[in-house]
Amino acid sequence: MPTQTIVISPATERRIREKFKRPTEARSAFDATSWRQYLVEFLGALFFIYTATGAVVSVNFVGPVNSGAVAVIGLAFGLSLAAMIYAAANISGGHINPAVTIGFIVTKKIFVLKGFFYIFAQLAGAMVGS
Repeated sequence: MPTQTIVISPATERRIREKFKRPTEARSAFDATSWRQYLVEFLGALFFIYTATGAVVSVNFVGPVNSGAVAVIGLAFGLSLAAMIYAAANISGGHINPAVTIGFIVTKKIFVLKGFFYIFAQLAGAMVGS
């Protein structure tokens, strides 16, 4: 199958580069969009931990832990994480996990101060969810 070359205009390339440029100022961690992102990370971590630990607790109430129970717990963790990432991805990137946020900080995809607030929101959401 032959490969195709995609040609875009300089204006389109400029818009794409502008959309995905890295923040350069600490002020970007305090604007209205950032506070909404922190709230979404808080809620995503809260609902993920709530549903995942709820699955473990409910399986223990039903009966002994066997292979079916382990499968249910695994599916609850996986599907709740996938749902939270899907719900949060459009607003905050769907990190949900502080390890993912640390990876973004190390690779300089987000500003350090903003990453710190993400981690704080995720940890607070996890504590409230548990």
